[in-house]
Amino acid sequence: MLTFTWNAPPHLAEARAQRSVVLLRLRPDDADEGTRVELTQLGWGDGGEWDEAHDYFDPAWDGVLRALQASPGIDQVTLAEKVALDTSTTADIATRLETKGWIVRELLPRRQRSLRLTAEGEAVLADMLPRVEPMYRALLAPMEAAEQAEFLRLLRKFVQLNEATPTPPNSGKPGV
Repeated sequence: MLTFTWNAPPHLAEARAQRSVVLLRLRPDDADEGTRVELTQLGWGDGGEWDEAHDYFDPAWDGVLRALQASPGIDQVTLAEKVALDTSTTADIATRLETKGWIVRELLPRRQRSLRLTAEGEAVLADMLPRVEPMYRALLAPMEAAEQAEFLRLLRKFVQLNEATPTPPNSGKPGV
């Protein structure tokens, strides 16, 4: 797991003035023997430009939407585990996605919630996925083809080695 600070795009100066922390988690993607990159953002504000920044980054939610597509009816806690988010962030995202009409939430026994994509959510995901792949290619573009292959091989190895290792509790201090 890697962390870095982040700020909003330049046209959102108020939100840009406050940096937030991003956790980057790498997981094996069994579907294509690749590596799934998951981002979790901490320190997100509310209201004003933060809502605009949130809308600006909606396409980054493809991991949540993909998980719901792969596991219809999954509960919020399990979804949070699948996409490496804390449960309160997942609940906030679920509320926003429900408001947009992209998912429906149903109350389960023991106060859990079942999540399913709506037809509109499926359409948004179908529209979103073709834009995600070019983003990944752009991240790798500065490297030569051989470097890209080696980097991805090492990422897969890193993920496989660390999947068996439980994540330590967050002490608030960066690890070495």
